Amino acid sequence: MVADAILYVAEHPTRDFIVGDVGKILDVLQRLSPELVDAILLLIAFQGQKTDEPKSEDAPYNVFEPIQGYDKVEGDFGNLAVPSITDWLDKNPPLKWGAIAATTLGAAALAVLAAQASNNGS
Repeated sequence: MVADAILYVAEHPTRDFIVGDVGKILDVLQRLSPELVDAILLLIAFQGQKTDEPKSEDAPYNVFEPIQGYDKVEGDFGNLAVPSITDWLDKNPPLKWGAIAATTLGAAALAVLAAQASNNGS
């Protein structure tokens, strides 16, 4: 998802592009309460990046040069990636704004109908 977002932003210069639905939620929470987000990330973020499996003695060591055969695009957590509808909408602005307009018009129509029903009832 991040590689796709980097490619998209390289082709469509964008000031800010937050990747993933969870990233967008964290951005909103960070604006509301930075201390809360810091506390949450301290509790869960570091643990989510660790494993209890020890590294084998013959495991590749790649501090100074790339490892042959490890040049794949997707990492070991590709099966955990959840497609993001908001990323897709951000990459398709006409559809995004159409969806926003349709939602807004639908809400306005419901408000008008509710007002009419309320007036008819009294």
